[in-house]
Amino acid sequence: MYIELAEVLKLRNYHTVLYTGKLQITARHLMPDEFIPEEVHKVDQVLQILEGRAIVVIKQKVRTYTAGEIVVVRAGKPHMVRPFPDNHITLLSTYSSPLHLAGEIVERGPKFGKTDAGEFAHR
Repeated sequence: MYIELAEVLKLRNYHTVLYTGKLQITARHLMPDEFIPEEVHKVDQVLQILEGRAIVVIKQKVRTYTAGEIVVVRAGKPHMVRPFPDNHITLLSTYSSPLHLAGEIVERGPKFGKTDAGEFAHR
């Protein structure tokens, strides 16, 4: 299977499953007020930032990542992701085992309130 990066960057859904097999690849596009709430998986996850600047919290440790960087989230580690308030982010998320329904599309994601965003950015 071939996934063209230019086509992924055109996707503007919060969550789109691109491939499901023994592993799973999803594309995420988060608007400035959207985020991926804290979650924990039983499988490893790799996040590849394609566009924008992302704030990623893993086990309450906050780090900033930019386009071209890769983040590995080990199984069992609580994590959450959001863009900086002044930009959107596009990322690929690869799971070592499928977690979502094949072909699943979610148009828009949860939104951060003003209080939540400030707290999240400064943890």
